[in-house]
Parts: sequence; structure tokens; C-alpha cells
Amino acid sequence: MSRSRKREIPNATIWAALITGLAIIIGASIGLLHQGKRITQLQQVAPNAIYPMTAAMLMSCNDGHYDQADKLADGILAFDSDNHRALNMKGAIAFYRNSYSTALDYFTKARKAVPDTAPDTASLMYAYTMNLADTYVETGGYKRAIELYQSVSDNSPEWSYGIGRAYMHSGQYDEALKYLENVPSNNGRGRARALEAACYMGLADSEHDANSILELKNKAKAKLQDGIIQDKNYWHDILTGQIVDVHESHTIARKLLRELLLENDYALQNESQGDCCRFGGPP
Repeated sequence: MSRSRKREIPNATIWAALITGLAIIIGASIGLLHQGKRITQLQQVAPNAIYPMTAAMLMSCNDGHYDQADKLADGILAFDSDNHRALNMKGAIAFYRNSYSTALDYFTKARKAVPDTAPDTASLMYAYTMNLADTYVETGGYKRAIELYQSVSDNSPEWSYGIGRAYMHSGQYDEALKYLENVPSNNGRGRARALEAACYMGLADSEHDANSILELKNKAKAKLQDGIIQDKNYWHDILTGQIVDVHESHTIARKLLRELLLENDYALQNESQGDCCRFGGPP
């Protein structure tokens, strides 16, 4: 899961659903309590009580409270095992925890659970398919990831980055560049420019002509600089391995870019010793 694996509903919409649903769940709860019954399971409350739980789940995830979102998703699935939003949430949280096989299972189920008659079926299928494709990239299933991206093609920056990244990871650098160049530099902290740089370095590795190699490396250097200036602190920490982005791994890009960083005096030092690098100066 850009970029957010959740690709779901903004908080403003969630608040509206939460406010609407609270009256339902409170009314149902009071009714049961007046009958002297103890509420122990979601099934004992009116079915519409699932709405505020869903809203709370999405808000928890958006706010970074993944454990709470995970528990709410479990509660929803206990009532409705085919709830696509809860299934997608379980997949997102598994993704963030690097449990990619589990994420694949939940995202696959979420896609299958989307009702054909829902007013937002198309947007949900797009979101869940992108999530599933992103996960296949992380597991090395590049062919399947590319097939999934192609099935929801819309040429948006997010889509172009996703399929371009899949092609880069599969070693198809020329194909990757066709898509990555369509992504604005200010999208996702300049991530597309960093991957373009990695692609050019990958092409340089298979080139034998000295002039061509130099040209490719110069292109890579320019692209990397363009990406880095979008968020110096972020790329400083990502490329030195000091932080990990839960939304996507940068292992392959870092490997391809390492030679460039060393050759161009970016002061990239021994990562295993916890040292850092500078991109033309302190971040």
C-alpha cells in the first residue's frame, strides 16, 4: 500500500459516516440495555452499527493507529466476513508489517467482495487492484503485478508510477522509463525521478560503449538530483537505509544507485556502520 495502501476514503467523508452511524448504534444499544441484555458481540446490535465501526477503522488507519484499525477490522469481519473495506484494511496493515503473503490474501478477497451494484464499484476495484499489484511487486511477482496494473490503466501519476516501478524491478528499464517520465517531480517526494535514475544506472550496467555509459550515468545523476531536491531529508535517510518507507521498499533502487552515489562524491559511507551520506551538503 501512494501514497497510501489504504486508498480509501478521506477523513471528511469518514466523519459524516461516523456521525450518521453513531445515532444508530447508540439507539440500538439502549434498546438492548432496556431489555436487560448485555451487549457482548457486534451481532447483537443493529446491522447499521457497522457503519460507524467502518468509519472509526478508516480514521484510525489514516491517523497511523494501525493496531486499533486492525482490531476494528476484525470486529467488522466477525459480523460481515465479506466486508471489502475491512478486508482491504487487513491487507493494508499486513503490508505495512511486511507480511506480504497475508496482504496478498486480504487484497485478493477485498477485490472479490466488492458488490457489482455499488455506486463506487469502479473506484473501489481500482484501489484494491492497485493495492494488490503493489504487493506483488514487493513479493517479486512482477509479471502478475504488471497484468493487474494494466487491467486498471488510467495514465494517472499514481498508476504510471506503479507500473513503471514494476517494470524497473523486473529489469525492464526502457519500459519503466516510458511510464515514470509521466509522473511529476513533486509527486511522492520525487520518487519517480529517483527510480528513473536507477533505471539509467541499470541500463549503464549492460552498456559496453564508454561514451554511452557516461551519457546514461549523467542522465541518472540529473534525475537523482531532481528527485532529491523534492525532499532532501527523506532521500538522505532512504538511500542510506536509516529509515524504511512502509508504503514501498527501495532496496533495488538503492542497489542500482549506489555506484552513482560513490562515483559522484555524495559521501555515501558504510551503511552497515550507521554512517550517512550528503547530497551536495547536509540535508
